[in-house]
Amino acid sequence: MLPLWLQNYAENTANQSNPSEHAVHLRRSSAALYIAVAVTGGVVYFRLVKGWKIADMLYVTRSGLKKSIAQVTEGAGQFSQNARERRVCSATLVQACLSQQAGSLFL
Repeated sequence: MLPLWLQNYAENTANQSNPSEHAVHLRRSSAALYIAVAVTGGVVYFRLVKGWKIADMLYVTRSGLKKSIAQVTEGAGQFSQNARERRVCSATLVQACLSQQAGSLFL
């Protein structure tokens, strides 16, 4: 005795004028099934064999996000401090140039 879904498939294929369209649909769904089984198998392997948690498999975790935010904040603080130092240095250079220019004009 054949399963009911296989009997229905055989009847539908016999009634269709172009049975190859239905066969293509079955191939696509079986490919999706193979992909789903492979992904599930990979997750189970990493969870049971390697001892990883689901959070370890995610691209961004909370701890990783906190670390990256801290790095960006530190980099922004260093950038603003460096910009302040350069602004002061530029202002002193401009003042030195202006005083030298003023001294040379009135000689």
